[in-house]
Order: sequence, then structure tokens, then C-alpha cells
Amino acid sequence: PPPPPPPGSNMSSSSSTIQDNGDATFTVTFNGSDTILATFTSSGADVEAWLKDTLRIHRRRLRSLVVGLDAEWLPGQHNPVALLQLCVGRRCLLFHLAHADYVPRSLSRFLSDDRLNFAGVGVDRDARKLASDFDLWVANTVELGELAAGGLKRGELRGAGLNRLAEGGMGG
Repeated sequence: PPPPPPPGSNMSSSSSTIQDNGDATFTVTFNGSDTILATFTSSGADVEAWLKDTLRIHRRRLRSLVVGLDAEWLPGQHNPVALLQLCVGRRCLLFHLAHADYVPRSLSRFLSDDRLNFAGVGVDRDARKLASDFDLWVANTVELGELAAGGLKRGELRGAGLNRLAEGGMGG
């Protein structure tokens, strides 16, 4: 079955709105002007299309491209990754692996492309889990906690979660 739409579709709050575009995509608008196009799907074909568009859009800067990566799974050692999240620029893919019709080879090629850098909090753990569960190998990972700790010369940020990193990066 297709995944349900994200909570709050077509609902607005004071700082963000989510518009259902009628297919697997949603336009998320923050503060009235900043937008992200999010694709939420369990369809391998949708993933292939998202990857093709992403590589086309960024074809001139693939060697410096940073892809945000996060993987979610239910707690417990033997539960496979249920959701893979990839973000490039203002485009995000949320691939519901738990209900996927298939995992496209193009996803494997994308993740293993050594021209790309995959950044996140706990990204090394996520990469190991993707390899173990789906034989998806992530070529280059950038651990944001390590990067922040070194760049800001604040060792306490090493291993910090995303909220703590955001606070630390803003002087918190």
C-alpha cells in the first residue's frame, strides 16, 4: 500500500505550510518564502525519477555535492531500515523502504558514487545499517558532529544530536 501523506498535509501554521501536489510530492514552505520539495514514496519508480532529476539539476557540481542522509528504523537490533531520507539543496526524498515495491539499482549507484558526500548525524551508523539490511553501500560519509567539533573547536559537539549541533552552531 502507498504510504500515508505526512501529518498536516494542506494545513498551515504560523511558520510553515505543506501543500499536497497530488502525487508523491509535497511543497513545504517556511516563513512564507523558503520552500522545499519533498517526495514521500514507497515506489521504486518514484525514487528513480527523483535521483535522475537530482543528478540532472546538479550535474555541473557533482564533485562538491553534499547530500543529507538519515535512516530510521524501529528500535531493536534486528529491525531493518524503514525510512531513508535524502536531501539535496531544496529537494528531499523520503523513501519508505518498509513498504517499497522494489529498491532501484539507481539508488545503489547514487549512494556508492564516490563523487558525492553524504552528511548527517549518526551517518556512519546509518550507512552500516543500509549496507547490512539492503546491501546499499554509502561511499563518502561526513559526520556532522565531528565536523562541528573540529570547525568550532568545541569537543563537546562530537557525537551530539542535530538539535544540540544547531544550538552549538548558533552560539548556544
